[in-house]
Amino acid sequence: MAPSVLSGRQGLLAKPVTGGGPVMRKPVIAAAVSPDELAALREMGFEVRPVSTDVLNARFDLTRVDGLFVSAGLAYSELSAQASIG
Repeated sequence: MAPSVLSGRQGLLAKPVTGGGPVMRKPVIAAAVSPDELAALREMGFEVRPVSTDVLNARFDLTRVDGLFVSAGLAYSELSAQASIG
C-alpha cells in the first residue's frame, strides 16, 4: 500500500513540506579515536576535533564542542586535574 493510503486509514494527513525550517549545523565533537573511527565519524556528518591526552592537558576548550568521544589515544591516568574537570 502507498504511504498516503496507510496514513489515511490511520487518521493522519500527509501533505507536502513547504518553505523550510532553520538550517541545522553539523554536530562538533572532540574525539580521541583511531584513524578509521575518525574517518567514520566524519562520513556520518560530524565535524571532529581530534584530541589526545596532551591536547586536553594543554587546556583544550571543551565548551566549543558538543560532545567528547573516546575510544583510543587517551590515558586517563595522565590527565592533569584541569583536563579531568574540563
